[in-house]
Amino acid sequence: MWTVVIGRSPLRTLQRAIWLALSAAVVFGLLLRPVVIRGRSMEPTLRDGSLRLATRWWFGIQRTPARADVVVIRRVGGRNFYLKRVLGLPGETVAFDRGMLLIDGARMPEPYLLRAGDWSMPELVLGPDEYFVAGDNRVMPMVDHAAGRVDRRRFAGRIWP
Repeated sequence: MWTVVIGRSPLRTLQRAIWLALSAAVVFGLLLRPVVIRGRSMEPTLRDGSLRLATRWWFGIQRTPARADVVVIRRVGGRNFYLKRVLGLPGETVAFDRGMLLIDGARMPEPYLLRAGDWSMPELVLGPDEYFVAGDNRVMPMVDHAAGRVDRRRFAGRIWP
């Protein structure tokens, strides 16, 4: 019976198991982070309860986030993270006018939104290492979102498309 489970060469099976375990440790320890989505702030892009993979940024080698990237943001003082979409880049002026995103006074297209909602927010100038992030579910009131400025150092990765 054990021959069926282990195979003809137990040493070879052990080597394969060790190789598989090391590969998984490298991939999920350094490169990818499984993320379970909790909450509705990123709907319809990311549904509550769904599982996605996030690329990790580590050792200070951080890719510069681009507008519209969905990023993993490290919460202060803990191992918890949250997911948001990058809307504003360093040095830009960000505002919302009746649901419309304005960057430096110009309306920005947001093809990932189903409905723009009614958010309004006065102009906010971002610093040299600050980004503006918000969820995609803009029908929810803005006060229910963890939206706003985020320092680049708090980015922990990006959701894989």
